[in-house]
Amino acid sequence: HAKGQLTGVMFEKVKAELAVEGQPYNRQMLVGAMIETPSAVILARRLAPHIDFFSVGTNDLVQYLLTSDRTSSEMAPYYEPLHPAVLQALSSLAAAARESGKSISICGEMAGNAVYTALLLGLGFRSFSVGSGELLEVKNVIRSTYIDRAEALAAKILALSTVREIKACLNEARMMHGSVQP
Repeated sequence: HAKGQLTGVMFEKVKAELAVEGQPYNRQMLVGAMIETPSAVILARRLAPHIDFFSVGTNDLVQYLLTSDRTSSEMAPYYEPLHPAVLQALSSLAAAARESGKSISICGEMAGNAVYTALLLGLGFRSFSVGSGELLEVKNVIRSTYIDRAEALAAKILALSTVREIKACLNEARMMHGSVQP
């Protein structure tokens, strides 16, 4: 709490210095928290009163949650975005944002992979930051997904215990198209 207040004070001090120097800046600037570590996930509800929005970086979050490294040939097999711990963390973050009335966005490989889009929508994410090459496919999934079906899919997946079960459930939903799409 004290750090949050200190950050707010520092932010206001910098804004005041810019004003005194006559430097232009966006006076409506928002302050957000980039969530990329397990500690930030755990403290999200405590961070909420001190920020305007959350942004979740899935690449680092998956790596740090699972103590894996997607760039290491030895550790890459342990980098698994559909691991139950990752999905529980994402669900918790979306809930923390919703409960605090803060917006939340998601970026990284998960956000840009259309295979995960309906699941992420079901977890509560509504803002995706994706590369230009991924935009059309992700956008098409978003536009064709019923939120209530995506939420049911997410609830079903969150109850599963293994990556294998989660992948099978996600594949089944995608093949049927009835679970999340018209």
